[in-house]
Amino acid sequence: MDIAKAPGKMVSSVLAMIRRERLRAELSALDDRLLADIGIARNQIDGVVTGAIRREAGTWVTVAAEATTAANENAARRTAA
Repeated sequence: MDIAKAPGKMVSSVLAMIRRERLRAELSALDDRLLADIGIARNQIDGVVTGAIRREAGTWVTVAAEATTAANENAARRTAA
């Protein structure tokens, strides 16, 4: 890593962490009915904040599961070829 870029990357990381913590606090402050109105269950807040789950076509998708599915499809194509 270029030593000159290190401070900028550190500041970006800290700012991203602050944004995530603010979002987590704001979502956690909502009652369950309001969370349901925006399509989030209370147990999904951390996943939404960290990006582990995201909204696609009206439903929440686990990003890790997506990667696993893609990897399985690629493996199946390789073995079929």
